[in-house]
Amino acid sequence: MFYKWDDLIPKEYCEFLISQYENKGEYKVATISSSDSSECTTPEIRKTQMKWLDANDIINRMMRDYMMEANGKFFNYDITGQELPQFGKYENGDHYTWHQDPIKEQTNICRKLTTAILLSDPTTYEGGIFEFYGGDNTTTPIVDQGAVMVFDSLDWHRVTPV
Repeated sequence: MFYKWDDLIPKEYCEFLISQYENKGEYKVATISSSDSSECTTPEIRKTQMKWLDANDIINRMMRDYMMEANGKFFNYDITGQELPQFGKYENGDHYTWHQDPIKEQTNICRKLTTAILLSDPTTYEGGIFEFYGGDNTTTPIVDQGAVMVFDSLDWHRVTPV
């Protein structure tokens, strides 16, 4: 279940955002939540680099606005907060296998919606496709630079290998 906007953010602004965040802070190896709610690196499941952005970053405010608009028009969940956005970088061989976005039990946060923005130009790489699980078929909801999508965090999704 998702709500999306195709080509919402102009190419020039996508490139500006990439340049703003590419050199801001250190990339870290992305982690996953283990069964005991601790964070661990498991490259056979998630192999990518990421960094957390600040609450004052403009992209954080943009993502909140998109999430709230989609929620008001489509999901109608009770939203009381927002996590900081992740800025992910997928390089050759990077991927994220089928997963749901975790609910953070240790902090009593229930993640209900996830917002994703495709900032990179997909003509500059192969693979790296965001897909939803659909039994025998998968759905590829965002394929264009500047596309924005808000989806139910419990929906199974992946990023195919780059």
